[in-house]
Amino acid sequence: MLAAAAVAVAATMAALAISGGAVARGWHQFTTDTPVHGGVQRFAELGSGRYDFWRVALRDFVDHPLGGLGQDNFAQQYLVARHTGEEPTWVHSLVLRLLSHTGAVGFLLFAAFLALALGAVRRASRDADRRRRLAMCAALVPLIVWVVHGGVDWFWEIPALSGAVFAFLGAVVALEPSRERAGASRLSVALIGAAGALALLVPAYLGERALSAGRSLAPSRPTMAMHELSQAASLEPLSNVPQTLAAGIELRAGDGASALRLADASVRRDRGDWVPWLVDGLAAGEAGRPAVERAALTRARALDPREPVIALAQRRAGTRAPLTITEAASLLAARAHARVAP
Repeated sequence: MLAAAAVAVAATMAALAISGGAVARGWHQFTTDTPVHGGVQRFAELGSGRYDFWRVALRDFVDHPLGGLGQDNFAQQYLVARHTGEEPTWVHSLVLRLLSHTGAVGFLLFAAFLALALGAVRRASRDADRRRRLAMCAALVPLIVWVVHGGVDWFWEIPALSGAVFAFLGAVVALEPSRERAGASRLSVALIGAAGALALLVPAYLGERALSAGRSLAPSRPTMAMHELSQAASLEPLSNVPQTLAAGIELRAGDGASALRLADASVRRDRGDWVPWLVDGLAAGEAGRPAVERAALTRARALDPREPVIALAQRRAGTRAPLTITEAASLLAARAHARVAP
């Protein structure tokens, strides 16, 4: 009886939403990248780039069904195929991230991990009393929220949240009877693994601190900023951000040769990122190397065909008023702020 009443209420609400145009308005917001108005709570409006993110992610999975694009390669692929003005780092969906980044192999491995973990939870609950079962159910709530919310958003990218989810899951799995008997030996292995992981994370943490310090010091104390960015570049050898920022500082100081050297180093670290190519082109123009300037800007345009700042830099290249790094940064910041409608 209650189930029938719930179905009737749901059907009535759906009919009212359809007849009132709410469904059509929501679908239009979702598919047309309508900007979100200021003060609106998250998901109260559907305007975002998710529809286009997911379209490109699905296309990438179809193009690379087995192994995917490779971890964290979605951002560059999206720029080439996007229909919006956004430049997302993530797919904004856990499921589509797994499919597009790691393909069917990664998706099935993650699904198997969850299945095995939940199987262990089920075995642990068989001999548990009522209070213990309730505690186990409560410990699984973060995982449920993580999976459901992660299907349409990116908050699971935050290590502090995802770490807590898997800590709760691990605590429940550890209650499996066979694991309780072998708990001491496995604890020592886990502690050794945690210590190794922490040792690997320390350089990345220090590098991010130096990068943040360099970014904040750049406007007022460029010399100190360059020192911090140099440290960040040595601590994070796979990141090109420190060298890109340092090249921008040198451009603002009018030293085109130093800026070009740093921009070239940034490009060598990541040839698929359009930002260092743009900075490389601006630095080449400042250093009086027009051929290098044109080639770098052409490459930047190929990596992000819809970026208006690159097109502007190309139009003004070789003129008496070339695009400056300050103008480029201001235009990019203004467009980012305009993503939220007033």
